[in-house]
Amino acid sequence: MLDRQRLARAAPALFLALGAVFLALSLAGYDPADAPGRAAEPPNSPTANPCGPVGATLAHALFTAIGWASYLVLVALVAADVLLFARRAVHEKGLRLLGLAFTVAVTAGLVQKFGPALSQTPPVGDGGYLGALAALFLEGQFGVAGMLLILAAAGLAGLVLCYDVLFVWPAQEVWRGARSLLPRRHVAPSDAGPAPSSDPLALPATRYAVVGADTILPPPPVHRPALAQAPSGPGPRAFA
Repeated sequence: MLDRQRLARAAPALFLALGAVFLALSLAGYDPADAPGRAAEPPNSPTANPCGPVGATLAHALFTAIGWASYLVLVALVAADVLLFARRAVHEKGLRLLGLAFTVAVTAGLVQKFGPALSQTPPVGDGGYLGALAALFLEGQFGVAGMLLILAAAGLAGLVLCYDVLFVWPAQEVWRGARSLLPRRHVAPSDAGPAPSSDPLALPATRYAVVGADTILPPPPVHRPALAQAPSGPGPRAFA
């Protein structure tokens, strides 16, 4: 019988996992010729995206906005789902989101400038409108070297703010969950007694022995009277 309370607590994480799977399929099946894209006229009919018109619209919106950096959004969604399953609290959520935004923007700019031309690319470019705007503005005002320095600084700042939530903590929780699934080795009890406790306040283990009727007790001590000795000094004087 299912535990309703546990199922209710796990419901948000389950729905988020389904959303992550849906987003992954939508991004993997992105086709610029699907509606509402305008890469082909007329658009694909039926839609080539495996998630249908809803998946095609979602993929079109993300690829048009941030290009191939959309997969960072998927990574963030998976990381959030893992932490939600593990019930690990995330503090300073605003700073984490700011770091993620910096990382996505820097990735979009770099992909727009140096990414290869792929078939599944929106007409604006590999980095979407955000990457095209960042690369065009920074290169026009600061040159290629200045653009790289600014993007490197912004990307480093973004990763400092969110790298633990995106990569470190989810990896720790996955490793912890995998270890919990492995069979544990049972150690046979030893006759040498209980293992010493690591608690410094714990009392040491004490053994007790039961004295039976057949136990040989030591004989009682024998008290010998002391030998009488004559007084060494002169005796008492007699008075007339």
